[in-house]
Amino acid sequence: MSRDIPLTGMLIASAIGIFSCPLVGWLSDRIGQKSLYLSGAGFCVLFAFPFFLLLDSKSTLIIWCSMILGYNLGPTMMFAVQPTLFTRMFGTKVRYTGLSFAYQFSAILGGLSPLIASSLLALGGGKPWYVALFLFAVSVLSFVCVWLIEPTDEQETASYRYIREQSHEN
Repeated sequence: MSRDIPLTGMLIASAIGIFSCPLVGWLSDRIGQKSLYLSGAGFCVLFAFPFFLLLDSKSTLIIWCSMILGYNLGPTMMFAVQPTLFTRMFGTKVRYTGLSFAYQFSAILGGLSPLIASSLLALGGGKPWYVALFLFAVSVLSFVCVWLIEPTDEQETASYRYIREQSHEN
């Protein structure tokens, strides 16, 4: 496969993400951040293996569609709601420290993902199934962790309450 195919697919998926991310943010104000995050993580769990099957199709259109769906129904749904969801996990006195620690720690571990994926690809003899299993496992972990958190209304800021009240009036 030409390198242009996945690069163009990612460009298209990201361009669509410019519009889908604010749409997911808008939806999260109406149906909740946690449910949308769980939907995105759940999609990643279910799509981990089919994604690599579709990439192996050799059809440019199928590859692009799988990248567009995979990016916009998975990570974009999670990224769009993370700031609000995670902010509500911490009280105002420790919020900055809690979020900063979580983001920095995840950046360090997440930064190792390409190295892990490359190693798993080599271990699998060039077949992507170990990488798919890794994606599956990380997505399950993300789903379970968010399922277990319980953002509470007492941790809302006055500005968040105002925005929530305004969105319910409209």
